[in-house]
Amino acid sequence: MKVCMYCNSQYPDSLLECPNCGGKKYSTICDTCGTIYEGPECPKCAAERAAQTADLSMFSKVMLVIITVIFPFASTWYLLFSKRPRKWMKVFAGAYSVFYITAQLHQKPLVGAEGAIQLPTEGSEWLMWLTALPLALWLGRELVVVIKAVYKAMRTPAKAE
Repeated sequence: MKVCMYCNSQYPDSLLECPNCGGKKYSTICDTCGTIYEGPECPKCAAERAAQTADLSMFSKVMLVIITVIFPFASTWYLLFSKRPRKWMKVFAGAYSVFYITAQLHQKPLVGAEGAIQLPTEGSEWLMWLTALPLALWLGRELVVVIKAVYKAMRTPAKAE
């Protein structure tokens, strides 16, 4: 429904002008929530839709955790550089990446009945470096942000009181 800006009467969306006064300026009444708004979309319903779609579903969160545990290098790229995941997912990805890299660096051979058995580290070394690369890039980016903030604070003159 439309609401005439001049006489405040309501009329159907199919009409181009107000049937009472002939005015062509109008507001729109949202069919869903009843909010009166100007523009192409109801701001209240648009904000609710954005809030619903912005948060990841529980299934997506579980899948991200599973992928992070199995393939830390793949999920680290997404979690650290995406604006969509929440802070705790980024902390989890970063902490697990550090754990994964540390575990890869400190592997010890298993001792069995026949002596020392070497773990297959040749195939997993590249996974460690693929995990370390996005972590290093992310830390570098965060460091640059902090340095810029400190530099800007130093350049801003102190206000005399």
